[in-house]
Amino acid sequence: MSEEKEEKPSKLQSRKFVVWLVWCIIAITNLVIDVIIVIVTRNITAEMMSLTEKVLGWFFAVSMMYLGMNAGQKVGFAISDAMAAKKESEEIEK
Repeated sequence: MSEEKEEKPSKLQSRKFVVWLVWCIIAITNLVIDVIIVIVTRNITAEMMSLTEKVLGWFFAVSMMYLGMNAGQKVGFAISDAMAAKKESEEIEK
């Protein structure tokens, strides 16, 4: 068996991670702006709460999709590797 080291691509090159990172930045920016507005005006508006609720809702949806896709991808790779190993062992036995 040949031992090859697989080069794992950087997380920053993954489109899924970039989408998650952008949504994380949007969510944090929204929260920071909300805190600044509350400190300056000492008032919380319904519109501000609605926007924050929607941004956080979408952020958590994107996070769940990101985690789900990563888990699914790992399961798929594990099954693929197991099938390849089984095929190799069957070919060696012949």
